[in-house]
Amino acid sequence: MDNPFNVMQYISSESIRQSAPVKPMLYAYARVNNHNEEITELFILSLANCFWFDGYRTTPVTFGEGGHATAAHNIPGAMERLVSCVPDREDFTGWYRWIHAFLKIHPFQDGNGRIASLLFNWGMNTLDEPIPLPYYKF
Repeated sequence: MDNPFNVMQYISSESIRQSAPVKPMLYAYARVNNHNEEITELFILSLANCFWFDGYRTTPVTFGEGGHATAAHNIPGAMERLVSCVPDREDFTGWYRWIHAFLKIHPFQDGNGRIASLLFNWGMNTLDEPIPLPYYKF
C-alpha cells in the first residue's frame, strides 16, 4: 500500500457511494491487495464473503435502466465462463469489458459494485492509487 491516503479516500468514497460500512470494504481491499494469483470464482466468492454473502444471489434483479441480470440459476455457469477469460493485467479495454460482463451477471445480492471496483483496480495494477469505478460509467 504505497499511498494510504488515496486508498482510504477510495475505500471511503466507495462505501459512501453504495451506503455501505467501511470495515468490509477494508477487508476486501486487503484481500485483493494481497492477491498475487489468477482470478478464480472461489476468489470472487471470498470477496463477497467480506460483505457477508456466502454465495450467489437467489432472487431476480431488474436494472433501473431496464433489462435483467443473469437469472439466478444461471449465475454459476456465467461466472465460470467469466473467470475463464480474465484479461491480461493493465489491459484497460479488456478489464472494462470484463467488469461490464461481471456487473451484467450481478452475481451477489449486494456488493457487486464494490467487488467490481476492487477487481478492476487489481486488474489495472492501480490498488496503490485506486481509480473509482463510477468515473467509467459502465
